Formats: sequence, structure tokens, C-alpha cells
Amino acid sequence: GQGTFEQNDVYGNALAGIEVCDGANPVVQSNKVHDGKDKGISVYWYGQGTFEQNDVYGNAYAGIEVSRGANPVVRSNKVHDGQ
Repeated sequence: GQGTFEQNDVYGNALAGIEVCDGANPVVQSNKVHDGKDKGISVYWYGQGTFEQNDVYGNAYAGIEVSRGANPVVRSNKVHDGQ
């Protein structure tokens, strides 16, 4: 699928705050993704998307993870204070 996700506050999730897979191609911008128990943003299994100006912090694992054939555009994000 597609879609635009802007100015959301995503926090405290048991899994990734945002997951993109199976060829999905969203625009994800100006969000806060923080204090999750796993990854902040996970793009995998041929996921795509544009990730811009997000503030990703305080997650237990990677702030942004790209794996398994994914091909996102990731630019101008602030990724910090991960554990």
C-alpha cells in the first residue's frame, strides 16, 4: 500500500513503531518515533518508502533498520539516544 504519515507521536510499542514491508511505499515524515521496546522504524521484505525529518530516539534496538531487499529513501532524519 501507499499513504502519507505526518506529524504523529509513535511511542512505547512492543514491536517496531513503524513497519514497512511487502512492497509498500509510504511517505513518512515529521514524526516522533520513540521509547519502543524494539526498533523505531523497520523496512524489510522489499518495502520502500520515503522517510524524512523524523525524530527517532530512545528505542531498544536500531533507530532505523533496513533489511531483506528493502529499498527506502531515508534523509534528514534525527536518529539518537538508542539503546
